[in-house]
Amino acid sequence: MSATSQATHAYTAWTITAEHAEVREPIDQYFLGHANDDAAYMRRAFLSTAHIESMREGVFTSWSLDVYCERFKGKPASDEAARSRTIDWIDVGGTSACAKITLVHGATTFTDYFVLLQLIESLGMKALEIPTHPKTGLSIDALELALREGLVDACLLIPNANNPLGSIMPDENKKRLAELLTLHDVPLIEDDIYGDLCFTAQRPWPVKAYDTAGIVLLCSSFSKAVSPAARVGYVVAGRYAQEVALLKTLSSGATGHFFQAVLADFVGGGSYDNQLRKMRRMLAQRLAQMSDAVATSFPSECTISEPQGGFVLWIKMPEQVDGLAVHERAIKKGIALMPGTLFSPSGKLRNYIRLNCGNAWAPEIEGAVRKLGNIVHEIADSPISIALPEERLQIVR
Repeated sequence: MSATSQATHAYTAWTITAEHAEVREPIDQYFLGHANDDAAYMRRAFLSTAHIESMREGVFTSWSLDVYCERFKGKPASDEAARSRTIDWIDVGGTSACAKITLVHGATTFTDYFVLLQLIESLGMKALEIPTHPKTGLSIDALELALREGLVDACLLIPNANNPLGSIMPDENKKRLAELLTLHDVPLIEDDIYGDLCFTAQRPWPVKAYDTAGIVLLCSSFSKAVSPAARVGYVVAGRYAQEVALLKTLSSGATGHFFQAVLADFVGGGSYDNQLRKMRRMLAQRLAQMSDAVATSFPSECTISEPQGGFVLWIKMPEQVDGLAVHERAIKKGIALMPGTLFSPSGKLRNYIRLNCGNAWAPEIEGAVRKLGNIVHEIADSPISIALPEERLQIVR
């Protein structure tokens, strides 16, 4: 079985209607759909006695996490102006606020990851599919062509540990991307939520590090690396800082002080970096376990991504296998997954699925992967592939 998916990747507004919504989040031990890692582990590491004590001492603030900010403030090259950028702390609704600020109604944008695509379409915008490499991410050449043709008004990307590919955009591509967008005056909303969960020797730079014009809005959250309950994030909004702050205030008011105070202790005391080292090792191991299980149970024609970070696998199945059909059969067996069509606005990628590898490896998960493999084998061996009727789908507008 090949270890790398070779297809062009783009993302979707397709969603499953209420008929399936009732059962698409079934049994936790087989929960291979949504991209969340082990909440129990994160709670143990995060909410230690010391952090609870900081609550009792009343250490509340609405500030800046200066220790954490240092890794984002400057470009790799010396640039005092860049190093004085303001970090605006918000809850995780910041991506929505950034989208409302930088994109106008009816505009065209490029994005990856289906939840972000649904956000864009809910705002009355159109999504443009751009080719994507499984290792290096977005094709800068293809984006440059689209920019020259005037087809793109804004970008919303995940350059580090892309979801679902797990790819990391090389630094030279990030620099070129920032230069291209500056040349065409096109803003970029950069979702860096998985940046701290990359398996590289050094934490990869965000595109924001190469932004000299303030057109990149760097967004992230502690919900993946610390706890799903830590609904605290940040935006480095560049020229859009005031507008983003206003929209944030109008949409959700003040950010909760409890988790801000806990995060101040957790990050400032060095616990965050220690946890990240452990989590990266743990997630890399779980991805390897899932990849081995898929390689053993799925047809030999399947190809599997090789993520450089994060905790999801992107699997290409034989052409005749419909990911929605796999989803329908898996749900009946209490197994959740994400079909590939959710990642393409034009309904492509029908023979792809995404699996979450964030949970602790267990016999139940291994058994669920075997069941999925049997389902894929059954559909692949059928004279006619099984597809869900189109009326069971709807496009989010």
